[in-house]
Amino acid sequence: ALMKQSKGTMKHFAHEANILERARTAREGVEILTKLTEKYGQAWNSIMFEIGDPQELWIVEIANKQWVARRYTNCYTVRTNQFQITDDYEICSD
Repeated sequence: ALMKQSKGTMKHFAHEANILERARTAREGVEILTKLTEKYGQAWNSIMFEIGDPQELWIVEIANKQWVARRYTNCYTVRTNQFQITDDYEICSD
């Protein structure tokens, strides 16, 4: 079941619960997250998600209903509490 806020947007824990319930891979998690984001938006001004599996890690940065995502493999990454993806993203919203 989708967990929505009263104004129709979703809080981050609702996104996380839906990804954990439905995704089998990191890429599937990104697809779930981005579809929910485009439909419901994000309750906070902006937020970043890290979605990983043994093969890859995806960083998804969201502001309302807009998002960008970048894929990482064979590396370590450390993220701060600010957006860092510039024009080096793999996929994005329209």
